[in-house]
Amino acid sequence: MTRLDTRSAFQYGLAIFTLTALLGLANATQLFGPLDRDALLTHLHSGTLGWITMGVIGLSLWVFGGRDMNMAVRISALATAAYVLAFWSGNLPARAVFGVIMLAVIYFWWWFVVSPGFKDGFASYDDVKLMIAFGLTTLVLGSTLGVIVQVLLGTGNSVPASNDLVGAHASAQTGGYLVLVSAAFIEWQLRGGGRRSNLGLTQIALLFAGGFILAFSLLVGPAQGPELQKALPGVATLLTLAGTILAVVRNG
Repeated sequence: MTRLDTRSAFQYGLAIFTLTALLGLANATQLFGPLDRDALLTHLHSGTLGWITMGVIGLSLWVFGGRDMNMAVRISALATAAYVLAFWSGNLPARAVFGVIMLAVIYFWWWFVVSPGFKDGFASYDDVKLMIAFGLTTLVLGSTLGVIVQVLLGTGNSVPASNDLVGAHASAQTGGYLVLVSAAFIEWQLRGGGRRSNLGLTQIALLFAGGFILAFSLLVGPAQGPELQKALPGVATLLTLAGTILAVVRNG
């Protein structure tokens, strides 16, 4: 039987997804005219940090188990909704404040997933648990960069031009986080948990490294030199592609 907190996380995620879908339809049909930048950012963040992350929270609770966390799920949903609405408002200080709160929520769930590993050893983690752990680690890194941007803007400072903080933030959220947690969910549904294999570890390493290298290359920017600046994104893409193909082969 599905846990109450897991079911709640999925339900809150679906509520946020409704906003994502409506904004997407409004943008596609231009029913209300072109959407402004604030609405488009709301659409984006209600997805990655909205219903998707609430779904990952539900998946983490389902896979890792433990005590009931329904109150933590409710707080997470409220923080997520507040952050999404802060983007819609266009108020930069509000984005900074609720961004910090949302970041604390993300760190909380990251710790929920990795703390058993620090206590009992990560050798006890199967492939699915490791994928969730590394996916949330990438989410922590990408979200930290994103909140730094919001705090800089919210306090009247400019984002440094020498480092592509926004690009590094976006690439970590998509190239590392989304691919890893998607692979975890697919494998758990198709094959179940409890397995730890060399191919699984290789897949995790490829996907995590691909997302990390892409984010790092964008973050460092010109400081890495022109050759690395051109080469690293290609390397990251190849690693992610190899990890994705391996996931398809393993679960096919």
